[in-house]
Amino acid sequence: MRYIILFGWLILLSNCSVTMPTHTRQIWVGKNMSTFINRYGQPDIKIATDQGNTVYFYTKSSYQYKKVFLSPPVSVNITSTGKPVMIVKPDIHEGKMVVFTCKIMLNVNRQGVITGSQIQGENCGEF
Repeated sequence: MRYIILFGWLILLSNCSVTMPTHTRQIWVGKNMSTFINRYGQPDIKIATDQGNTVYFYTKSSYQYKKVFLSPPVSVNITSTGKPVMIVKPDIHEGKMVVFTCKIMLNVNRQGVITGSQIQGENCGEF
């Protein structure tokens, strides 16, 4: 019995972990970094490495207003005969502001050519 409960907790905890999708986009590899900067603007962070390469970091956040459906409130009343009656109120819709963040890392060689990229987050379709 103890192992069944432990296994159940393990499943619940593993479902609670969130991982951000990480992928590389090859579309910019081989292109000039100045073209990327002209299109998307200056990077948030720019770091020069010992090998003479430069790493550019971009962070893009977008805010969207989403309707979130909440479960309806439930209450119980007791009738005059002593029987419980469940009362369900109509659905409630609540608006929430949701933030989507996309992080981009670009490796650029001495000639200014993008040699590698890594993109992580949500709403990264633009890149």
